[in-house]
Amino acid sequence: MIHNFLHYYKPYKSILYGVVIGSLVAALLDLVFPMLVRQILNEVLPQKNTDRLLHDTGILFILYLGNYGLLYLVNYHGHLMSAKIENDMRRDLFEHLQQMSFKYFDNAKTGQLLSRLTSDIAEIGELSFRGPNDIIVCCITMIGTIGILFWMNVYLGILIAVLLIAKTLHTVYVNKKMKAAFRENRIKSGEITARAEESLGGIRLVKAFAQEEYELAR
Repeated sequence: MIHNFLHYYKPYKSILYGVVIGSLVAALLDLVFPMLVRQILNEVLPQKNTDRLLHDTGILFILYLGNYGLLYLVNYHGHLMSAKIENDMRRDLFEHLQQMSFKYFDNAKTGQLLSRLTSDIAEIGELSFRGPNDIIVCCITMIGTIGILFWMNVYLGILIAVLLIAKTLHTVYVNKKMKAAFRENRIKSGEITARAEESLGGIRLVKAFAQEEYELAR
């Protein structure tokens, strides 16, 4: 299954590499900013050296602008890639459905199929960008933060490392609970789509027998 998902990245390898590199650089810059601010507050300001203060704050400002532009490019091209992957997945799924037997469509609800083609594919498409981006940013931020804190103060580094590990374990636990809820929510969403499709498809009969209130209750 993972291999089938990764297959959709193949036509957009250049965009994927750019997104990965951009996310890596942006995550590293997020670690650099607090260190530069700390240096300015602890070293430059007490010296009351105006030239150095202007020099360091100018570098910090340029880095902030560069990081802002980099994040814009990463998000723009990342969402562009996810939209293209979403389109490819939806096309392949529709092509696959067209090849299914009549028996399959007799047992399947049209609303469930529509839900798979629309909302479910949209979530997977968003994951194609957010997945690599969030993994890189979170890993670099966590590892970099722990490393910097160990360099500044060993005890502080140990404390933050323990808290981050505990938070990670808690997140994994909550994620497992949320998966079951999301799966049930997608099933119910498909049922709602199926009922709406049936009601609108037979709207003439609904109106003819004055069943609007019944359909609304459903």
